[in-house]
Amino acid sequence: MRSALTIGLFGLAACAPETGIWLLEIDAQGDTSCESTFTHNFVNVVEPETTEDDPNWSDNSSSSESPSLRFVQIEMGSGNNCVMLWGTEVYPGTCDGGSWKFKWELKDSGATNQEHALGYTYSHAFEYLDTTQLTLEVAGASASGTLSENSSSQDIYSESDMWAAAVGLTLGQMPVGRYLKKMAQDDEGNPIVENAVNTRAGTECAASECSIEAEEICSSEDRTVRANFYAFGEDPNYDNLRNNSQNQGIPAEPGGQGQQPSP
Repeated sequence: MRSALTIGLFGLAACAPETGIWLLEIDAQGDTSCESTFTHNFVNVVEPETTEDDPNWSDNSSSSESPSLRFVQIEMGSGNNCVMLWGTEVYPGTCDGGSWKFKWELKDSGATNQEHALGYTYSHAFEYLDTTQLTLEVAGASASGTLSENSSSQDIYSESDMWAAAVGLTLGQMPVGRYLKKMAQDDEGNPIVENAVNTRAGTECAASECSIEAEEICSSEDRTVRANFYAFGEDPNYDNLRNNSQNQGIPAEPGGQGQQPSP
């Protein structure tokens, strides 16, 4: 921390939450659980196997990590609107008395559609979401709450199973190999598993249009957050503090890679 900054915690009344610079102490990230759904109409393919726990084994382990520390700046807008600056990111929210909530949904969605006059079609629709939400209950110069992080992804593909050579594509554009495999043989006749593809002249699907739909929803355990309001000299300057932080867990050793946990 910069030696020129003098840190003093104001003794504020519990009924008067303060905006300005706050120090967040965030517990280490817990487990993340994901649910996936996948459908397709390809034939003679195999889906990647998922590893199942052997019921004959018992495994018990536990660990704990130190929390991370992050400076943020919180300022009021019109009405109950407020905003939080976290590093170089901006989180809009509402500050209603002592209940402060900040949320941002990072979204990327779109679609690609291609069609050739000789009968070839291809489409890809996608939507990716990454949501972060911080909720704080504020009492004067201190607060406590939770940090939640969730994500989801959806990809929908459709493509002609067969098309004319004049289209100019030998292989299809669908990323079939990302999701499906097929059995084959190497040069010596040994069985191998390789990525599935959609070929121009081959019949790979159970309909004239090949289709793949993949969706995944992931959520992490809520992380407990503790916060304290700080004043830095006569001119609180968030630019001097936005990069001052302490990662969770084990720090990197001098000259080594060490552990680099997420904030």
